[in-house]
Amino acid sequence: MSTRQAPARGEPLRDFLADWRVHLRAKNRSKGTIESYLTCGTSLCDWLDGQPYGANLTDVTSRVLEAYLAQMHERVAPATVAKHYRS
Repeated sequence: MSTRQAPARGEPLRDFLADWRVHLRAKNRSKGTIESYLTCGTSLCDWLDGQPYGANLTDVTSRVLEAYLAQMHERVAPATVAKHYRS
């Protein structure tokens, strides 16, 4: 059981990656799956750091995620974009 408080409005999304790792492990996901998901999460956080949207938990809307995936289509294969979408 997590002892984490409810997220604060200004809390960076990146701060939740460690909690996500615990969640995925608790759901018995494989080590490879966990690392893949966290790589995708880190990639999103890295992208958010360079955007005007903000990188806080409450700043990440479906519109922001769509912008991320649309920009990915310009530089990576469709299968990679699909993997990030699923993750």
